[in-house]
Order: sequence, then structure tokens, then C-alpha cells
Amino acid sequence: MPDQRRTFEQLPVFPLGAGVVLPDCTIPLHIFEPRYHAMTCDALEGDGRIALAMLDDEAGIDLRGPAFRPMVSLGRIVDHDPLPDDRFLIILEGEGRLHVTEELDVDTPYRQVNAVQARERLDAPEAADLSRRNINGMLMAMASLGLERVGELLDRVSDLDDAGRVADLVGWSTFDQPRQKQMLLETLSIHRRIKLVEQRVSELVSSVYGSSSSDDDSPKD
Repeated sequence: MPDQRRTFEQLPVFPLGAGVVLPDCTIPLHIFEPRYHAMTCDALEGDGRIALAMLDDEAGIDLRGPAFRPMVSLGRIVDHDPLPDDRFLIILEGEGRLHVTEELDVDTPYRQVNAVQARERLDAPEAADLSRRNINGMLMAMASLGLERVGELLDRVSDLDDAGRVADLVGWSTFDQPRQKQMLLETLSIHRRIKLVEQRVSELVSSVYGSSSSDDDSPKD
């Protein structure tokens, strides 16, 4: 059976220490280096897509520059604001997970790659759906305490039955560190990914209700 995954050729790549955005999520980026100003201008003249790549500290540097993780975020510029001194503030929206198949020798000041859409696995669909429903329940419990950001997140995911999308949206909002989010990007098993997010949300629930109990038990004047 032929491989139906989408491929991308000569895709601009933006390597960053915190270079990750999950599908359906957004990240603001301040573009100030001349090479990435050129990248942004070229992307805006095209379809607005770039690859956002997490730097790989263990792999070192070659002639092209710092190494980055082979799994990258496919992002599209959905908003941009030109700033003085050839700078941009852009909003990048995640569209998918890509495996870099080749880094190209190019004349542009920014780097480019060929990449292919990552193959996600919907293993254990019933268990993944149970985790999805558990996450919704925990978000509802926290939203009932008047936590505005949790309520907004619940509005986005409560009607979704796609466990992978729920894992990405909730994971993006609940994991703090870019490398944790990169871990989610690289976790192609949807069941494994949503279990990681379920565990994280459970930790937050315990923290929130533990704080509430401490407040209730504190001495009253």
C-alpha cells in the first residue's frame, strides 16, 4: 500500500531552544535576526508555513548550525505585526508533526528541510477514549472553582471526541516546560500521549484541591 503521508519540500526551519508548538495550538515568536526576518518574509509570500525545531543540545553543531530534533512542528503564520528595525512579531499555529528526512544545501540565509508527516498510532482506542473522558471530568471539576483559564480550555475540548487532539490541546496548556511539550510532540502513540496528559491533569487537580483544603483548615480569626 503506498504511503499516503503528506510530504514537504524546501520547508524553512526555525531552530530554537524552545522550538515546539503542538497541533491546533499557537505560540508568539519575536523575529529579530536578519536571516529569520528573511525567512518570515519568504514564508508570508508563500503559504505561511515553517518548521519549528527544538535544538538538540547533545548532538552539537555542524556547518549548517546547531543540530535540532528530527521531529519538528509544522506551523503556519496566522498573524504578523511588522516592528521597527526589520523585526516581526508573529503568531504561529501548529498544524502537525513532521519527521525531517533531509536538511538541504541552500543559498538562503535560513535553513531548509525536506520532511514527511509523522505517522500517529491510534492504539488502544477504548482506553484512550476513557482517558479523554477522565480529563474532561477533571477539567470540569477545576472549572467549577472559577478558574477562568480552565473554563476556556474546557470549552475547547469538551465537544471533541478525538483523543489525540484533546491530548495536544490540554497538554499544551498544562505542561510548563518546552521539553515536556516536545516529548508530547514525539509521542506518536495517541494512547500513550493522552495517558501522559491525564496524569498531568490529575497532578494539577490534586494541587488545586490540596490548596483549597489547606485554606479551609487554616486558623480563622
